[in-house]
Amino acid sequence: MRECDLTTIMYVSAAKKHATAREACLHTMLDDIAAQQIRQLTIESDASIDAADRRIIAKRLRELNYADLRYQHRGKKEEPLLWASDAIAWCYNRGGTWKQKIEPLLLDVRSC
Repeated sequence: MRECDLTTIMYVSAAKKHATAREACLHTMLDDIAAQQIRQLTIESDASIDAADRRIIAKRLRELNYADLRYQHRGKKEEPLLWASDAIAWCYNRGGTWKQKIEPLLLDVRSC
């Protein structure tokens, strides 16, 4: 991944409930997206939460008055870069030497 010149921003929540953590991280990420005027976002699809994601994203984009973002849910087989984000998150959470290996890829770690 380092040879591919990938970089990432890690969004981390201490919330116990997955839904609460996911919403908080989506909000923080969307704030960053609007501030940087990013126009495209791909999120890994999970049929059990895709609808909730769409509601959260649509509401937050309205609150931010940011209409330029196009986003989509896609499976890992449809978007290979989703594998990279999973691997980076795994290494970060595993800690130790795994975390050290991906630290050059981390632009920032943001609390949600």
